[in-house]
Amino acid sequence: MSAFLHSLFIWPFQSFIEIFFMIFIKILKNNIGLIIVLLSVIMNLFLIYFYKRSVLFNNNKIENPFLKNGNIKKFSFIKPYIYLILYTFLFIATCDYFYNTTYLINSSFFNLKDLNQPDQLIKIGTIDFNIFPILMFVFAAVSIFAPFIINKRKIAISIVTPFLILFLVFFFLLYNAPCGLVLFWVVAGLFLLFINILSSLKNSEKIFKFLIIIFCALFLLFFINRFNSFKIKYMIALVVIDIAVMFVALKKEAIIKIFETSFFSPIDKDLQGLYRYSSIILFVLTGFAVPLLLFSSSPTEFEDSISMLIRTMLQAGSIFILFAFLFWSFSTTAVQRILSLFLSFTAILAFFCGFVFTGNYGAITPSFVFDNWERIDKSKDLLKTILASGLSFLIIFILFRINKFRWLKDGFIILLFSLVVISGINLFTIIKENNLVNARTENLAEKNISDERKYNIFNFSKTGENIFILFLDKASGHTLPYALDLRPSLKEDFDGFVWYPNTISFGANTLFGLPAMMGGYEYTALKVNERKDISLKDKVNESLKVLPALFGEAGYNVVVTDPTYSNLSWIPDTSIYDDMKNVKSYNIAGIFRNRFNKEQTESDKGFSKIFDYDIMMRFSIFRIFPPFLRPLLYYDGNWLKLVGSSSYNQAIKHYPNLLYLGDLCNVSSTGNNLNIMMNEATHNPGPYNQNFELTSEPVFYSNDEIKKFISAGEVKYIYAYTATLIAISKWFEWLKEEGVYDNTKIIIVSDHGWFFNREILALKEAEFYNPLLLVKDFNSRGFLLKSEEFMTNADVPVIVTFGSLGKSINPYTGKTIDSSPKDERIFVYGGSWAAKNHKMNSLVIEGIIEVKNKNIFDSENWIHLKE
Repeated sequence: MSAFLHSLFIWPFQSFIEIFFMIFIKILKNNIGLIIVLLSVIMNLFLIYFYKRSVLFNNNKIENPFLKNGNIKKFSFIKPYIYLILYTFLFIATCDYFYNTTYLINSSFFNLKDLNQPDQLIKIGTIDFNIFPILMFVFAAVSIFAPFIINKRKIAISIVTPFLILFLVFFFLLYNAPCGLVLFWVVAGLFLLFINILSSLKNSEKIFKFLIIIFCALFLLFFINRFNSFKIKYMIALVVIDIAVMFVALKKEAIIKIFETSFFSPIDKDLQGLYRYSSIILFVLTGFAVPLLLFSSSPTEFEDSISMLIRTMLQAGSIFILFAFLFWSFSTTAVQRILSLFLSFTAILAFFCGFVFTGNYGAITPSFVFDNWERIDKSKDLLKTILASGLSFLIIFILFRINKFRWLKDGFIILLFSLVVISGINLFTIIKENNLVNARTENLAEKNISDERKYNIFNFSKTGENIFILFLDKASGHTLPYALDLRPSLKEDFDGFVWYPNTISFGANTLFGLPAMMGGYEYTALKVNERKDISLKDKVNESLKVLPALFGEAGYNVVVTDPTYSNLSWIPDTSIYDDMKNVKSYNIAGIFRNRFNKEQTESDKGFSKIFDYDIMMRFSIFRIFPPFLRPLLYYDGNWLKLVGSSSYNQAIKHYPNLLYLGDLCNVSSTGNNLNIMMNEATHNPGPYNQNFELTSEPVFYSNDEIKKFISAGEVKYIYAYTATLIAISKWFEWLKEEGVYDNTKIIIVSDHGWFFNREILALKEAEFYNPLLLVKDFNSRGFLLKSEEFMTNADVPVIVTFGSLGKSINPYTGKTIDSSPKDERIFVYGGSWAAKNHKMNSLVIEGIIEVKNKNIFDSENWIHLKE
């Protein structure tokens, strides 16, 4: 129930606070006190629209044209006090936000030394008194009585009492609150007092207009002065908004007068219907059409999608239904005409942007990060924005000129029906897929490791052979030098390892790169497609079982964890190993979640601290945003949020498994062992700070760091990558302490690479095909070495079997496992990462690149054969 009420009534205020806080942090360089003052002014400016129609404000007017408007008759018992209600919602939102942010800690503002503590500005003897809560109450109380005193009218006790009681409650609740929070409400009280005094003066509207223009002009000058603080696109957007506000303030009467003329009266009968259907379309688009479209693309990839969908529907309903209704009900006929036309234009534009001019940003991860964001074509996005806006305006203009707004209303009804039907189909797909996964998960419950079973998974012996394959999803080879620069000790920590930088993967994503990595050269995309009589699922499963089958039959104890894409399922299906000799398989992702949170002193968080709480709503708005402005909302993957990213929730499923890897291992005296561990710590980079520690708190990188690595997204990846290697190196120390390091062969490998903006390799595609490959042989010691030998990740089965099993035969194809295909022509392949986008028995290859001369660092060696 709390989440329901919070999403519907509190979230809009809290989200606007967070967005403006984010913008001001960038501009004002962490001047938190000034940011709070500006936030208070802006949020209270929003409430002025309703305050000017409240019973307190209008009780002091001789005549109030608005109260004569027919709209006030509906819900008249609550409308006079709507400002009081919204004021309370804003109070709850500020408390929720400021109590759950770390930005107040150790931040000062004039005599306030720590905005996270009560002000304690007055000291009498040994007792400290807080002056700010008192000032807050005094300013607010005086603001209530000021209009009556200035206008020499009798104070209406029945009117002022609710306000006085509310401010008294605020006083008691905030007396020992952080002074940064109280500062917000001190400014709010001053602002309310200022408005009431201003409204009592002659020409108050002109004075208010003048102040808004001055305020916006100062902001404009400030933006220009801080031009280098923002990317050019963000700065242009802010300047345009600032100028638009000034224009509306300057020409308010002229705009209203235009819409008050009888020229618009013939369409009045259609206005309310248009407004209603426009708001419903925006609600449907953002509340469930866009979310369901995303979730249905990979139902099992997004955790807790149904709960996220419900929250998003509530949040969309709050903005596009509840507040849209409030603005309509509290507006004059002229303003309603403006609102109706504007919202109709917005609904059409949203549809065009969301379903026609969608943009190509690559796949989006469960952490809501686009994997190809930095390579978007900005010029095309500008053209799409102009086209979408022009078409939307043209439709509105033509229908207005021919007085056929009824056609638009009918079109909206058809569009709504279509969206509901499509969304229903997508919802059915999600539920069906989730039910299948849940049923399978229940059947595998005994095989999966619970949070209480933390030991005896991976086996090691002190006298036999131990082989450990650590598969790090999306760990790129070309990133390793940057990690070594950030943490030079890794060169020594990776004792006995050889790094092969001249390595390729046969695919740019897991579905294309994983099979060859696990099964050898017989499982490249081309070889997979040659076996047309076997399903794609069976061939991928084969690749995952080749090494376990060989070593299990040879008497090795084999353990496989989290087998990626087993049965082509996003959630690994360990049942593919059920009937194999000496082979055990477990899903262990997330088993250390609680332990890690506890050791990191992770505490329960308010709604404003949960990244996932409204991320789907932000993505929905992003989807219907004009393409050219989308980067402003995405904001380098931070989504204009100041809380920890959702990648933390993904990271604690995988990173702690590496950090506590020694606790998953069992050492015995005899036996031979093969352990295959698959981990995604580098796939969805979590929020790691400059000490390479995973944290749920927001992490922001310096301008120097971003300049060095081109973008914040790349800094984030490099820090996650480095933290992963550090965690692994600690496990090496454990192996040495247990006396099993020398008799253990370790292969650290990835299925594919990742891109950098600087195009480190020959061309941008090469970066996706350059996986990490690190090998430590038995009894190998010494600083990390670098080998220029040409390798592919399909060499892993050869490396693993060499010296242990000798010449090996693939039990599923009968062919020898060796690296001889590497001496022939080498091709790498592009295609969709999603299994559903391929055929039953084959991969759909969308691109082929030949890599010649066994050198990936020469651009002339990369030849595009198929696009």
